[in-house]
Amino acid sequence: MPLNYRLSDPESVYVINNSDSELIFADVEFAPLLARIRGEIPAVKQVVIFGGEPLEGQISQDDFFGSDAEVDRDRAAAGTMIYTSGDGQSQGCGAPRHLVARTGRRVAEPDRLRPRRCLHHLWPALSQRSRGFAGIAHARFATWCCSTEFDPEDWLRLVDTYKASSTFSAPTPIRMVVNLPDEVKAKYDTSSMKIMIANAAPWPHPLKEAYIKDFPPESLWEVYGSTEMGVNTVLAPEDQMRKPGSCGKPAPFVEVALFDDDGNTIDEPNVPGELFVRASSVFDTYYKAEEKYAADDRDGWHTVGDIAYRDDEGYLFICDRKKDMIISGGMNIYPAEIEAALEKARRDLRGRRDRCRVRTMGRDRHGDRRAERAGARRQGHRRRGDRPLRPPTARQLQGAPDHRTDRRDPQDRLEQDPQARAA
Repeated sequence: MPLNYRLSDPESVYVINNSDSELIFADVEFAPLLARIRGEIPAVKQVVIFGGEPLEGQISQDDFFGSDAEVDRDRAAAGTMIYTSGDGQSQGCGAPRHLVARTGRRVAEPDRLRPRRCLHHLWPALSQRSRGFAGIAHARFATWCCSTEFDPEDWLRLVDTYKASSTFSAPTPIRMVVNLPDEVKAKYDTSSMKIMIANAAPWPHPLKEAYIKDFPPESLWEVYGSTEMGVNTVLAPEDQMRKPGSCGKPAPFVEVALFDDDGNTIDEPNVPGELFVRASSVFDTYYKAEEKYAADDRDGWHTVGDIAYRDDEGYLFICDRKKDMIISGGMNIYPAEIEAALEKARRDLRGRRDRCRVRTMGRDRHGDRRAERAGARRQGHRRRGDRPLRPPTARQLQGAPDHRTDRRDPQDRLEQDPQARAA
């Protein structure tokens, strides 16, 4: 079971204890973290440190592997367990080994999607996706170039240096790359990129448009899936501009169905429903949370709670997670659609002094406070009791800096801000 090294100490303790782990292997840079939490993970029998000196309560790789003692090998079929954030509390997704291998093969089923030459990862190997695509690369005798930290210009340098031909990315790193100054991007050759898989979160259409200006348009693929259900849909390069917002059609050997709230199958185009998947690559259960797995299962079909619809050509479009949907005045509002509109506005206003400010204030005219809660959650604000979010001041509405958020010295603010001087 891999452990995401970006977890906080309490999160690491939870995953290690919840998974019943007994043995930990870690690079030396993570020895301090494991030393800090050693007393909180009593089931762990040994912590093995690679590439340096272990700390108290740990053992080096040489000491661990240097023993001639007989190894007790469990011949039972092994598997893997990946922890997913899910609805907030991490859940362990268990699957036998053959299902993990089958998922990897299905990602690469279309010949054009198979990694070639050098697979260069945007992210360190901390997620299931990183390890999954790396495994495909190794199976195809490709080179895996893995950076430990992400810097947009350095990523371009690595693509140019190693002629990387395959990778995948969430929207945020690629946004940082395409937003680099043109003179910086011009220093690096990106023509070697043959496969860029948009994954982990939906790429807004304006971001895709920006990507194909800097990279070969025929390289851009998109896959939709989840830790629990693997890769479910694929959108090919030729459909990226033709089907904005779509996540494609079902992947090979994967069945996708939409159900309404009454459990009826939705076959009509442009009618939203909860997306369910049936495939042998779907995971077995949530570890120690079998009741949640059962709640998401419907006669062999499984869901993670996404709402989607099909168009008249059978292309799927993800609206949002069901739990994120806001109902106001009898209408369904999907925050993902709002985020896509803001992304387009952000790119349209790039280089200008205009600003786009979004704020939710109290109840809407239908008396629904859910919009306020969603706005607070997505903007990172914490609501205090039942009080609404603080409304913008007149100065904020006029576009002037606000003393409540402006952290400059008051005298500097007066000298640098003409409106402040006038006030």
